[in-house]
Amino acid sequence: MKNFDHAKMLKEFKEFSKGISGIDDLTPKEIKHRKDIVDFGIEDVGLLKEMKGFFHSIADDLVDRFYEHIYRFKPMKMIIDAHSNISSLTGVQKKYFLDLVGGVDGGYGVEYFKERFKIEKVHNRINLGPKYYIRSYATYYSEVISRISQYFTEDKKKASATIMAFLKITNIDIQIAMETYIAEFMELDSTVGTLSSSSDNITDVSRNLASSTEELSNASTELTNNVMDISERSQ
Repeated sequence: MKNFDHAKMLKEFKEFSKGISGIDDLTPKEIKHRKDIVDFGIEDVGLLKEMKGFFHSIADDLVDRFYEHIYRFKPMKMIIDAHSNISSLTGVQKKYFLDLVGGVDGGYGVEYFKERFKIEKVHNRINLGPKYYIRSYATYYSEVISRISQYFTEDKKKASATIMAFLKITNIDIQIAMETYIAEFMELDSTVGTLSSSSDNITDVSRNLASSTEELSNASTELTNNVMDISERSQ
């Protein structure tokens, strides 16, 4: 059986997580940096603001299709049934989506992202892991991208720019979600210190960390492939 190098794994994981912070570190400077990374600017805010009414008009159908899709998967069904029900979550998910596009009113500032951070903490608490959280965005993309393309049938350039604006802001949203998962992973570091007398427990924690890191990577890769496929089909 392969031996886990706990110290090396933690060092590599800390390097991977460098810069990951808690809610109080989501400062204007930090948010600006995140926006700069994905090239999200004033033009993108303007495009999304112009589409705010459109997003509101598709919200109900989008959410219905969202739960119709994810409820087919047993792990997701178990999480939903354990903590709530489809009827209650429909309203919550609609608000989540409308808040996503409603962030244009404040230019997607610090308070917007702090609220998103709090929501992702709840997702983490109910064990909605990165694998299902990130993949659920593929449903958003499939529905929203195709509808934007149909809306701008006569203006492909405007459609492309609007789709990119939507992808950019959801990318930052996903970044914030990953912050919460990684922060939880890093808290295990202190737990490991209290388990130093038990090599079996340390190995279990190490395996969990390694598995979670791999899950993040695999889910992100799959999402990228899905977006590329959806974008190609929307042309």
